[in-house]
Amino acid sequence: MACLLLFLGCHTAEAQATRSFEVESVFDLNDPFAMTKEAMDVALSGKDRSVASWSFSKMKSGDPCAILNVRSGAGFQAQMTQHRLAVSRLVAHFRNDGVGYKFEVYLGSQSDREIMESELENLFGARSTMGKVKHRDGRSSPIWRWDSERMIVISHELGSELKLEMIDPSFPLECSFPIRKTVIDLSPQLLLVAAPVDLDPLLDFDKLWTLTPTDLESMYQVKGSNHKVGAQFEWTDPEKKQARFSGKFSSSTPAATPMTLFAKALAVDQVFIEFVDGRAARMTLSIHTRGISGIIKGPQFRAKFTQAGHLVGKKLGVAPQNRSVPGSKIVRWIWQAPKCAALLEHDEFLDSAPFGPEYLRLKLAAPTK
Repeated sequence: MACLLLFLGCHTAEAQATRSFEVESVFDLNDPFAMTKEAMDVALSGKDRSVASWSFSKMKSGDPCAILNVRSGAGFQAQMTQHRLAVSRLVAHFRNDGVGYKFEVYLGSQSDREIMESELENLFGARSTMGKVKHRDGRSSPIWRWDSERMIVISHELGSELKLEMIDPSFPLECSFPIRKTVIDLSPQLLLVAAPVDLDPLLDFDKLWTLTPTDLESMYQVKGSNHKVGAQFEWTDPEKKQARFSGKFSSSTPAATPMTLFAKALAVDQVFIEFVDGRAARMTLSIHTRGISGIIKGPQFRAKFTQAGHLVGKKLGVAPQNRSVPGSKIVRWIWQAPKCAALLEHDEFLDSAPFGPEYLRLKLAAPTK
């Protein structure tokens, strides 16, 4: 996916007005590491170094390597998946013998995850494994990973961008993350706990408001006497009037099970579903809970809030209304759609606050509830 971008800029006629280039027209995703430094040199001969430039460094093994950095800019806009995804930057890594071993693609928006996820599912014939990486400042962030004999692909959020990293399986240590948290040790631990819990079936509003407790138990694993393995939700009362989804029901569980929405675009900390007269009537999804997922500072939180609002609006097909009440210290936006009413809310905060906002919640209700 990555190297191709380079070709995109290089195969244009003389630099004129900004033009778009489709990545897949020159890059074979089935054999990405067939691209060599020599081929890149030929393609870049005489081109503007403000768009593409080489640097030289060392691999983590200590062996020398060459790194190509390509940026979209004036006269050059790389795109992929039939012009649906804009690529802001490509970084291609080559061994001393000129063979590629890692390619990094930076997509301009995290909201592009759904398209990218679909493309990679088609390529690998399987959905990704989701995990979390813990950073030095105590934050944790999600990563998504695909494995095959020909490559390892990892994607993760980087500021407002989405980064896609393709690695030759012969060089797993070259992953950007510490190896213990991604390429080798991450997979056994996370797969041992449980596969990610896909909550998208709960967003089928043609069926959600007729959902019964029995239906929910047929869709997800309920906590029981042997709840330490595989439990995805629990009943908070004997009458089964409220269900609670959690990524971690036992302190002995080595890691929380990821829960996701919107084709894995959003991670969720907790979910509560309320039943009235035996049918689902309301649902609250905690997208960020400081006590569970840690501290998020202002800019990162706003990006998450904006992304959540965009995804909700796209799902419901209606525009939101600002229902924040001055002085209430709560920010609220609502969507009124024929099949669902939605409210996205969070506490007000200052960028200078040391702990960031406390919560971001999405509340859904049947139109008459």
